[in-house]
Amino acid sequence: MPAIVPETPYQVDTVMLDADVDLNLVAECASATVSDLQHLNPSLLHTRAPAGYELKLPEGTGQQVSQVLERIPAKDRLNWRVHWSHAGDSWAGLAREYHLTPSRLAAANAASVASLIAEGTAVLLPTEEGGSKPRKKTSRKLHL
Repeated sequence: MPAIVPETPYQVDTVMLDADVDLNLVAECASATVSDLQHLNPSLLHTRAPAGYELKLPEGTGQQVSQVLERIPAKDRLNWRVHWSHAGDSWAGLAREYHLTPSRLAAANAASVASLIAEGTAVLLPTEEGGSKPRKKTSRKLHL
């Protein structure tokens, strides 16, 4: 009989959540998919992770996720989204793309409408509770 060789466990980062969080938001912060997060966190049966939950994330993404979540008010983590900026992005262009006003978008990011957006910046996309949530154009899939 051949020897049974155990699979190598996934290497993960963890983040202790201090507020309820939508997994779509976390996936955008981690450049992952909701499916990736659900695979790493099988006890989560929905796309919401509760406060006090230790969320497992793809290896190397914990610090980035924590930094972005810290910028979002705890009460808004079920509604807001994130856009990772590209070269040439502007507050007006992103506001148009996500159906927001430039001033609301810039204010949510503690920025001035006249300021430039550096490429690779996590731009917070505010929405009202129960409002339509902006959708990210693309997401890269992690192969776990």
